[in-house]
Amino acid sequence: MKSGRPRPNWGIFFPMVILILFMDLVSKQMVVAGHWSGTIIPGLLDFTPVTNPGAAFGLLPGARFFFVGIKLMAALVILRMVAKRRTGEGGWLLIPLAMIMAGALGNLFDRFRGNGEVVDFVDFHIAGHHWYIWNVADAAVSVGAALVVLHMLISHRRESRD
Repeated sequence: MKSGRPRPNWGIFFPMVILILFMDLVSKQMVVAGHWSGTIIPGLLDFTPVTNPGAAFGLLPGARFFFVGIKLMAALVILRMVAKRRTGEGGWLLIPLAMIMAGALGNLFDRFRGNGEVVDFVDFHIAGHHWYIWNVADAAVSVGAALVVLHMLISHRRESRD
């Protein structure tokens, strides 16, 4: 007899979260320990260690507990979304959700470490134009969010065709 309850794909979700979180924490530790810094690809990529007391682009510096609260709420929402999915239902969405979760946790760990600032170090630049400096967690959240938006657009398009 089958249960009507969802059977989430925790076997996909949690290993992805752990892998991305591990990459983020190890890379930050390598930077903090001074093992990773300097020019990686001349004229394109440097590892420039900085700390960020705020959100993206340094916004809202000093709002440490606000950021902790937001990240915890995001983690709970994502866990609920994954728990409600049945095995085989929208399975590819689990990876972007895992990316967002891992990125949120990676930067959350930074908030509890030291003075509560996030360690950033990846510095892309072309012809003297720099983007903001980021880390693995930031990349995971950004790519994961873009994939979720893409999924929503594709789903909406399919629904409007049907």
